[in-house]
Amino acid sequence: MAARPNVVRSRRPRLASAQKAKKPRDWQAAIATWQAAIAAFTALAAVGAVIFSALTVNASREAQFTDRYTKAIDQLDKTGADHLQARLGGIYALERLGKDSARDQPAINEVLSAFIRSTTPPPETTWPKTTPSCPDKPVATDVQTALTVLGRRDFGDDEGVYPDLSGACLRRADLRGANLAGANLSNASLSGSDLTGAWLTAANLRNARFDSEDSPHTSLIDANLKGADLSGAKFDGAYLGGADLTMTKHNGDTSIKGAHTSEDTKGRWW
Repeated sequence: MAARPNVVRSRRPRLASAQKAKKPRDWQAAIATWQAAIAAFTALAAVGAVIFSALTVNASREAQFTDRYTKAIDQLDKTGADHLQARLGGIYALERLGKDSARDQPAINEVLSAFIRSTTPPPETTWPKTTPSCPDKPVATDVQTALTVLGRRDFGDDEGVYPDLSGACLRRADLRGANLAGANLSNASLSGSDLTGAWLTAANLRNARFDSEDSPHTSLIDANLKGADLSGAKFDGAYLGGADLTMTKHNGDTSIKGAHTSEDTKGRWW
C-alpha cells in the first residue's frame, strides 16, 4: 500500500471558532456594564429627586412661616378697643410660630417687647416730683397677654436676644412664675406687680421700681438692682445670690425675710 501523505491541517478554523465563542461573553460584559451604569444613573436621579423635594418643602415651609409672621404683625398693628381680639390673635400667633420655628424666637422676643413698650403709657412727671411715675392703673389686656407669652417662652431659643422692657409701665402686672431671665427691665415700673416665683435671673433691673405687692420666692440671682426702688416691696424668701443691690432704695416697709444670699451679693443692708 502506498503511504498516506502527511497532511498539515490548518488551525484557522479552530481560532475562528474560539473567537466566535468569546463574543457572547463580551456582549454579556457590555450588557452588565450598561446595566450598572443605568442603575447608578437611576440612583443619582433618585437622590437628586429627594434633594429637590427637600428643598421644595423647605422653601414652602419658609414661605409659610413668613406669611404667618407677616399676618401676625399686621394684627398687632391694629389699634383701638375694637381690634383687641385681633391683637390677641397676633400675639398667640407669634407664640405658636416661635414654637414651630425656634430660629424665629429672637425676632419674636423683639417684636413683643416693642409692642409692650409702645403700648404701655409713658411715665408721667408731676411737679414737684422729678422722678417719672406711671399712671396708677393696671396693664392693658393685650400687654398682659404679651407679658404672659414672653414669660413662658422657651428661653433656650433666645440666642442672646432677651426681652427688652426697659422704661415700660408694668403696674399691677401678673408675672407669677414668669421666666424673664436676662430681660432688660431697667427704669421699668413694676409697682403692685405680682412676681411670685418669677425668674429674673441675670435681669437688668437698674432703677426699676417695686412696691406694695407680695412677691415671695422670686429668683433675682445675679440680677442688677443698682438704684432700684424697693420701698414697700415684699421679697420674702427671694434668691439674691450674686445680685447687686448697690444704692438700692428701701424703707421700713421693705421686707426681705428669709432671702437667700451668697458671698458675692453686693449692697446688703440687713
